[in-house]
Amino acid sequence: MALNISNASKYKGNIQALKDIAKKQEDLLPFTNLFDTLARSVAAVIAELQDSLKEKKANATGSLSQSILATPDEQTRDRVSININYNAYGNDADKGRKAEGFSKDKRNKLQPNIYKWVISPGKAQAFSSVASNKQQARSLSYAIATNILKKGTKGNKWLTDVTGKNNERLNKFISQEISKALGKDMQFFITTETDKLNGNNS
Repeated sequence: MALNISNASKYKGNIQALKDIAKKQEDLLPFTNLFDTLARSVAAVIAELQDSLKEKKANATGSLSQSILATPDEQTRDRVSININYNAYGNDADKGRKAEGFSKDKRNKLQPNIYKWVISPGKAQAFSSVASNKQQARSLSYAIATNILKKGTKGNKWLTDVTGKNNERLNKFISQEISKALGKDMQFFITTETDKLNGNNS
């Protein structure tokens, strides 16, 4: 079992996709506890990442939290690899953004995202004294975008605090839960096959 948490500018899929692994391999269909537990365990990790965003007050628009999704990557008889991906700017929020130097083109590309952030429910009240209408909000977003390009930003470690020292713990947690579920499935599988051998097909 391997859990990979990484940035993805394009993401797709959901927790249900993890269960779909079983549908592709008929010999794994009896292992319902295994795949249910896998989905719930990965969902718990996603919830931990989303809670970290809330604690850091780094999810004003809600888009970063909503973008955190799990998709199967590699699946074999011996290994299941799962990717947890999130929006492209998640790394900037986590590690910070280096100063790039100002240009109008860069500012015009960055400003729309800053504007959405300024007028989001999580920030609108905080900026109400300087951005009480759309025109002021746009002006503020241009100023913030300019400042980011010139000075960069400081990261809040929403991801690093969860996955840095805890990555081993997260993988261990999921592996332990899967082992328990696999034991239940194997017991059911062996019982079912034994009943078949004994002629008890009901």
